Amino acid sequence: KKKDTLSTETAQSVLYRLWDMGLNISHCFRTLNECIEDAMNDLQTRTSLIESRFLAGNQSLFDEFRRDVYQKLLFKRKREFVGDILREIERRHREYGDSVYLLEPNVKEGRGGLRDIHSMSWLLKTGLSMTHGRINEIEGLREILSESDYNHFIKAYDFILKTRLCLHYISRRRNDILSFEFQDETAKNVGLKDTKRFLSSEILMRLYYKKAKNIMDVLLKVVDICSRQYVDFPIPVGIKKITDDFYISKNEIIVKDKGLFRNTDRILEAFHIYSITGRKFSPQVRDAIRSRFLFINKKTRSSRRAIMLFLEILKGNRVYETLREMHDTGILDRFIPEFGRLRHLVIQEPYHRYTVDEHTLIAIRNLEMLKNTRHKKLQYLVDILKNVKQETLFLSILLHDIGKGTPEKHHEDYGYRILKGVMERFNIEHNDRQKIEFLVKNHIVLSKLALMRDIDAPETVTQLAEIVENKDNLDALYLMTYADMTAVSPDFWTEWKAYLFHDIYNRTRAHLMGITGQYLDIPDGKIKEFVKNMPDRYLISNTLDAINTDYQMAIMPSDKRPLVSISERQDGTAEFTIVTDDMPGLFSKIVGVLGFRGMNILRARLYTGKDG
Repeated sequence: KKKDTLSTETAQSVLYRLWDMGLNISHCFRTLNECIEDAMNDLQTRTSLIESRFLAGNQSLFDEFRRDVYQKLLFKRKREFVGDILREIERRHREYGDSVYLLEPNVKEGRGGLRDIHSMSWLLKTGLSMTHGRINEIEGLREILSESDYNHFIKAYDFILKTRLCLHYISRRRNDILSFEFQDETAKNVGLKDTKRFLSSEILMRLYYKKAKNIMDVLLKVVDICSRQYVDFPIPVGIKKITDDFYISKNEIIVKDKGLFRNTDRILEAFHIYSITGRKFSPQVRDAIRSRFLFINKKTRSSRRAIMLFLEILKGNRVYETLREMHDTGILDRFIPEFGRLRHLVIQEPYHRYTVDEHTLIAIRNLEMLKNTRHKKLQYLVDILKNVKQETLFLSILLHDIGKGTPEKHHEDYGYRILKGVMERFNIEHNDRQKIEFLVKNHIVLSKLALMRDIDAPETVTQLAEIVENKDNLDALYLMTYADMTAVSPDFWTEWKAYLFHDIYNRTRAHLMGITGQYLDIPDGKIKEFVKNMPDRYLISNTLDAINTDYQMAIMPSDKRPLVSISERQDGTAEFTIVTDDMPGLFSKIVGVLGFRGMNILRARLYTGKDG
């Protein structure tokens, strides 16, 4: 009750013995009144005292603490206490990661970690409204969760505890970061083994993300219940009709009959409503949709109506939120299985902070945020975005990493190949399809040239101009690069990198505009028509003298083809120019002939005219 010489010496004796044993403990020596006083001034002290347990000593004194002090810890300045807990959750999430899906998560302080369960416990004891009563322990979650959700939560809690225990055991020190170096051994310690498809560490991380997401979902539900009693939101009493089957009630989307989701096209319609209304699904509607995700099959993926609704979502003003909800409910993975295979995929690459699916969704979020940004340094990107077809760009970003997670060395090339199936299924029109295929295949080209080459060198600009061919492709690639780079990690896009990207963009844009002017300056109308017949990159890659030489070869009678011109250079190389009619396997035949003659090919450029 009060400090005296005996109690002080006793406390010191216990503490010194613990130190002598090598135990690093957090400690404090307080009277009952000091407990209340210190707790009111410090959140950590207050939450620590709430978790107090009797180990040894004066039982009657502890009983007095529980009877008098404990109640004040819980309920004195209750509203302020709940607000402090909520602000602390927000601060901690901001500091330790803005996503559950970090490649190297903090299992204690990160989203979905143990500290979130602790925060949930404090809110349950203190902050729930009278409609639920006061819940003393985590087990009381049964009152606000279904039996199935509660069981999933307890299993998630158990998994996080085991993971942290194994991590400490392996590290031989206090360590809460599940970094790459500890993932293999942690997986083995929790009883996971390699399979034909996944390594044990990959299985561990996929399980971790699933469990952490479960904990986050429950935390958000508890936070929502606690917050409502302190914030007075005007909730409309009436029901607003959206369609014959969808309505808005209490700011949530509800349906006339949950049985309508037996037609899986209606699930895509629900997400379209989600997109255009700016409202969220009611818990009942969300559960109904989640229960039907396995029924999204080949028929739904090829449905004209479902595809049209999905593309309308990509045109809207709520793209990220809608795709996030589709991903969380499992619908996006089933509707586009090429993207679904990226769920919780861990690729150990330098700088990357998130799983592949999370990286993709963050890239979409960052690009969408450009539309409303007030950041003056990003205004040039905002201006470019206004002139780009939104749904084409967002679909390109959604699919840009679908080649990852394969044995292929260059994921962008493999992704470009499997992209064909998506394009055919969605029946994308020719011009948009070419744009999407170009962006997926070349999405890292601009970053490679800007960060690994001399951007002042004319050949760097020329190389980029040859790849993009026109200003529209350059604009789209620039925006995609911004989205991709900013989604690597929060700090990856620096002012210096922004300068490099903007500089090479401006140089290449000026080069392309100069080429256009060069075309207009061609005096001979026949040569002009010849150039117009060729791909855009032909004019970018050749001088007017070279174009004139090519034209003279091209107008030779067809019975003279193939025509071959050879020019030797001072560096010991030679340039072959071959003019012939296109045919299947033509390039491989040319390569075969040169290879048979023992020649090394340093570079090849192919230009196929519209007339073949």
